[in-house]
Amino acid sequence: MAGNQRECEVLIIGSGASGLSLALQLADDSSKGVALGLIRAATSFGRMFGPLLAGVLVADLGFHWGFVALALVSLAIGGSVSALFRRERTAAQ
Repeated sequence: MAGNQRECEVLIIGSGASGLSLALQLADDSSKGVALGLIRAATSFGRMFGPLLAGVLVADLGFHWGFVALALVSLAIGGSVSALFRRERTAAQ
């Protein structure tokens, strides 16, 4: 269970340079390859489907909804990361 939780945390963190370094710090030695693979897969998924989703939002609802969608996704990711870290901190105590 702990390994799966770590993989989920790493996937949520992001794909920037700080996200990669944090993924390497959080992942166990045996699962670093999986963690980096999940981050790269999430990045590729976003690059493939992000412009398509943005185009649909702009064409159907107007450009303002792109900002609303980004805010909602950011809040969801931030809440998920916060909950995972809180759960891990509670389990460690």
